[in-house]
Amino acid sequence: MKERLYSLDLLRGLDMILLVGIGPLVRAMNGSWGLPPSVMGQFKHGWECFTLWDIIMPLFIFMCGAAIPFALGRRIEDGKAGKSFWMHVLGRVAMLWVLGMLVQGNLLSLDWHKMSPYSNTLQSIAAGYFATACVMLIRSKAVRIAVPVLLAKEAQKRGAFVIA
Repeated sequence: MKERLYSLDLLRGLDMILLVGIGPLVRAMNGSWGLPPSVMGQFKHGWECFTLWDIIMPLFIFMCGAAIPFALGRRIEDGKAGKSFWMHVLGRVAMLWVLGMLVQGNLLSLDWHKMSPYSNTLQSIAAGYFATACVMLIRSKAVRIAVPVLLAKEAQKRGAFVIA
Protein backbone atom coordinates (compact mmCIF):
# COMPACT_ATOMS: atom_id res chain seq x y z
CA MET A 1 0.00 0.00 0.00
CA LYS A 2 1.38 3.36 -1.03
CA GLU A 3 0.91 6.10 1.54
CA ARG A 4 0.31 9.64 0.38
CA LEU A 5 1.30 12.81 2.09
CA TYR A 6 -2.15 14.41 2.05
CA SER A 7 -0.92 17.70 3.50
CA LEU A 8 1.31 18.05 0.44
CA ASP A 9 -1.64 17.26 -1.85
CA LEU A 10 -3.69 19.93 -0.05
CA LEU A 11 -0.90 22.50 -0.38
CA ARG A 12 -0.50 21.66 -4.09
CA GLY A 13 -4.24 22.09 -4.60
CA LEU A 14 -4.33 25.43 -2.80
CA ASP A 15 -1.37 26.69 -4.82
CA MET A 16 -3.07 25.67 -8.08
CA ILE A 17 -6.35 27.30 -6.99
CA LEU A 18 -4.42 30.51 -6.35
CA LEU A 19 -2.64 30.30 -9.71
CA VAL A 20 -5.46 29.30 -12.05
CA GLY A 21 -8.58 30.19 -10.08
CA ILE A 22 -8.25 33.09 -7.69
CA GLY A 23 -5.68 35.11 -9.68
CA PRO A 24 -7.70 35.19 -12.92
CA LEU A 25 -10.92 35.79 -10.97
CA VAL A 26 -9.44 38.78 -9.15
CA ARG A 27 -8.10 40.19 -12.44
CA ALA A 28 -11.53 39.81 -14.04
CA MET A 29 -13.18 41.50 -11.06
CA ASN A 30 -10.65 44.31 -11.33
CA GLY A 31 -11.50 44.75 -15.01
CA SER A 32 -15.20 45.00 -14.17
CA TRP A 33 -15.25 46.90 -10.91
CA GLY A 34 -11.78 48.33 -10.36
CA LEU A 35 -10.43 46.79 -7.16
CA PRO A 36 -8.23 48.81 -4.80
CA PRO A 37 -4.52 48.92 -5.71
CA SER A 38 -3.68 47.25 -2.40
CA VAL A 39 -5.65 44.16 -3.49
CA MET A 40 -4.32 44.12 -7.06
CA GLY A 41 -0.78 44.59 -5.79
CA GLN A 42 -0.98 41.12 -4.24
CA PHE A 43 -1.50 39.54 -7.68
CA LYS A 44 1.60 40.77 -9.48
CA HIS A 45 5.33 40.48 -8.98
CA GLY A 46 7.03 43.51 -7.55
CA TRP A 47 10.64 44.21 -6.72
CA GLU A 48 9.91 46.52 -3.82
CA CYS A 49 7.92 44.11 -1.64
CA PHE A 50 6.79 40.52 -1.16
CA THR A 51 3.30 39.74 -2.45
CA LEU A 52 0.91 36.79 -2.37
CA TRP A 53 1.69 36.14 -6.06
CA ASP A 54 5.42 35.86 -5.26
CA ILE A 55 4.85 32.72 -3.21
CA ILE A 56 3.57 30.51 -6.06
CA MET A 57 6.92 29.47 -7.55
CA PRO A 58 8.79 28.94 -4.27
CA LEU A 59 5.85 26.91 -3.02
CA PHE A 60 5.99 24.66 -6.10
CA ILE A 61 9.74 24.21 -5.66
CA PHE A 62 9.22 23.37 -1.97
CA MET A 63 6.48 20.85 -2.75
CA CYS A 64 8.63 19.12 -5.35
CA GLY A 65 11.57 19.09 -2.99
CA ALA A 66 9.37 17.47 -0.36
CA ALA A 67 7.74 14.93 -2.70
CA ILE A 68 10.65 13.78 -4.86
CA PRO A 69 12.58 11.94 -2.13
CA PHE A 70 9.42 10.03 -1.18
CA ALA A 71 8.67 9.01 -4.77
CA LEU A 72 12.24 8.12 -5.68
CA GLY A 73 12.81 6.46 -2.31
CA ARG A 74 9.93 4.08 -3.01
CA ARG A 75 11.40 3.15 -6.38
CA ILE A 76 14.80 2.50 -4.82
CA GLU A 77 13.28 0.43 -1.99
CA ASP A 78 11.31 -1.63 -4.53
CA GLY A 79 14.63 -2.54 -6.16
CA LYS A 80 14.00 -0.41 -9.22
CA ALA A 81 17.23 1.61 -9.04
CA GLY A 82 18.59 0.20 -12.27
CA LYS A 83 17.74 0.97 -15.86
CA SER A 84 14.01 1.48 -15.21
CA PHE A 85 14.81 3.99 -12.45
CA TRP A 86 16.99 6.08 -14.77
CA MET A 87 14.56 5.79 -17.67
CA HIS A 88 11.84 7.13 -15.37
CA VAL A 89 14.05 9.95 -14.04
CA LEU A 90 15.38 11.01 -17.46
CA GLY A 91 11.90 10.79 -19.00
CA ARG A 92 10.47 13.01 -16.25
CA VAL A 93 13.35 15.49 -16.58
CA ALA A 94 12.94 15.66 -20.37
CA MET A 95 9.17 16.10 -20.10
CA LEU A 96 9.47 18.92 -17.55
CA TRP A 97 12.23 20.61 -19.56
CA VAL A 98 10.29 20.56 -22.83
CA LEU A 99 7.07 21.67 -21.12
CA GLY A 100 9.07 24.52 -19.56
CA MET A 101 10.31 25.58 -22.98
CA LEU A 102 6.77 25.31 -24.36
CA VAL A 103 5.45 27.53 -21.56
CA GLN A 104 8.00 30.18 -22.57
CA GLY A 105 6.05 30.45 -25.82
CA ASN A 106 9.08 30.27 -28.09
CA LEU A 107 9.57 26.51 -28.53
CA LEU A 108 7.41 26.20 -31.62
CA SER A 109 9.28 29.01 -33.38
CA LEU A 110 12.34 26.73 -33.43
CA ASP A 111 14.47 29.85 -33.10
CA TRP A 112 17.22 29.08 -30.56
CA HIS A 113 17.91 32.78 -30.10
CA LYS A 114 14.44 33.27 -28.60
CA MET A 115 14.59 30.21 -26.33
CA SER A 116 16.11 30.19 -22.91
CA PRO A 117 17.15 26.69 -21.88
CA TYR A 118 16.76 27.34 -18.16
CA SER A 119 14.38 30.08 -17.19
CA ASN A 120 11.27 28.87 -15.42
CA THR A 121 9.78 26.83 -12.62
CA LEU A 122 9.34 23.62 -14.62
CA GLN A 123 12.98 23.59 -15.66
CA SER A 124 14.06 24.31 -12.08
CA ILE A 125 11.99 21.35 -10.95
CA ALA A 126 13.55 19.17 -13.68
CA ALA A 127 17.08 20.09 -12.56
CA GLY A 128 16.18 19.46 -8.93
CA TYR A 129 14.58 16.14 -9.82
CA PHE A 130 17.74 14.95 -11.58
CA ALA A 131 20.03 16.17 -8.78
CA THR A 132 17.83 14.53 -6.15
CA ALA A 133 17.84 11.24 -8.07
CA CYS A 134 21.64 11.28 -8.07
CA VAL A 135 21.83 12.10 -4.36
CA MET A 136 19.19 9.49 -3.43
CA LEU A 137 21.49 6.72 -4.71
CA ILE A 138 24.17 7.61 -2.18
CA ARG A 139 23.96 4.94 0.53
CA SER A 140 25.20 7.04 3.44
CA LYS A 141 22.43 9.11 5.00
CA ALA A 142 25.00 11.55 6.43
CA VAL A 143 26.42 12.19 2.95
CA ARG A 144 22.91 12.60 1.49
CA ILE A 145 22.24 15.30 4.09
CA ALA A 146 25.66 16.92 3.65
CA VAL A 147 25.43 17.30 -0.14
CA PRO A 148 22.62 19.91 -0.21
CA VAL A 149 24.16 21.77 2.71
CA LEU A 150 27.53 21.95 0.95
CA LEU A 151 25.90 22.96 -2.34
CA ALA A 152 23.98 25.74 -0.57
CA LYS A 153 27.16 26.99 1.09
CA GLU A 154 28.96 26.99 -2.26
CA ALA A 155 26.09 28.84 -3.92
CA GLN A 156 26.11 31.39 -1.12
CA LYS A 157 29.86 31.83 -1.51
CA ARG A 158 29.37 32.53 -5.22
CA GLY A 159 26.65 35.06 -4.45
CA ALA A 160 23.72 33.00 -5.77
CA PHE A 161 21.67 33.88 -2.69
CA VAL A 162 22.05 35.48 0.69
CA ILE A 163 21.20 33.76 3.94
CA ALA A 164 20.33 36.37 6.55
